[in-house]
Amino acid sequence: MADDTPTTPGTEIERALLAPGIPAECAYTGCTAKTDNRLRWSYLMRWPGGLPDGYYCPVHRDALEGIVVEGGFDDPEFLGFLPELNKESDRGQVLISCSYLDELLRQTLLAFFIEDDNSNRLVEGFNAPLGTFSTRLSTAFALGLISEREFKECNTLRRIRNRFAHHVQASFDMQEIRDLCQNLTYAAQDYGTVTVDIRSRYSTAAIALILNLTNRPHYVSKKRRAFQDWPYSKARLTAAVEAAERWFRREPQRSRVVIKASDALPFVHRNYPDVDAADVIRELGDRLRRRYVR
Repeated sequence: MADDTPTTPGTEIERALLAPGIPAECAYTGCTAKTDNRLRWSYLMRWPGGLPDGYYCPVHRDALEGIVVEGGFDDPEFLGFLPELNKESDRGQVLISCSYLDELLRQTLLAFFIEDDNSNRLVEGFNAPLGTFSTRLSTAFALGLISEREFKECNTLRRIRNRFAHHVQASFDMQEIRDLCQNLTYAAQDYGTVTVDIRSRYSTAAIALILNLTNRPHYVSKKRRAFQDWPYSKARLTAAVEAAERWFRREPQRSRVVIKASDALPFVHRNYPDVDAADVIRELGDRLRRRYVR
């Protein structure tokens, strides 16, 4: 059976670190080659010539830089997106990266929902209930499609985006935006004599999160929701039918020339929400026909 697992920067790095000759435990103090996959890749993408000297031990640095040389991650859309993102102004970088994340969330939700036009209308189109970055983010988290850390990180990026979208003079020099960027847990950290500026903190966090989510729709689609019958006891159905019939006898509808069991639908939905209303109406209709139809 073919392996349909998507190739990601994370999986390519994992393979590089598990290659023959790479030690399972690093003897070099301070080497972080066995941790922070996504953060490592954000460095790789920012410095395509390789990782900065001193950040990884020589053995691991050579293994990881080999990925760049061999082009292990080959996603034309993403690789084309990165250099364009780095050319953008502060505002452009924030708006574009958050737009990219918004699109990944849209794809993730649609991959999980039942394949139906109603699902599409929830996420897409004018006044769609899940048509905004904020609602898509909250829904993806509520459904368990993203982790708590991913949710918090994305929410911080969203708040930064809102500052840039609503303030003409917004920049990474603004104290409010600097403070928000300091809360980004996926961001590159200072190391050695290298200081990571605020713009770089934002960009590495955004890219790392994008990489986390880039294949999420694929994996989520394996657990796509489907229609199913929800069980309830026969006794519960019988009780609902009998209660609906008693309601029917008390109500003015019983004097109509045409008797409709569907008149009891509001009563059933209100009092027996756990029972399939269609089953109740069907059995109630049989009873009413036997009782009233001559």
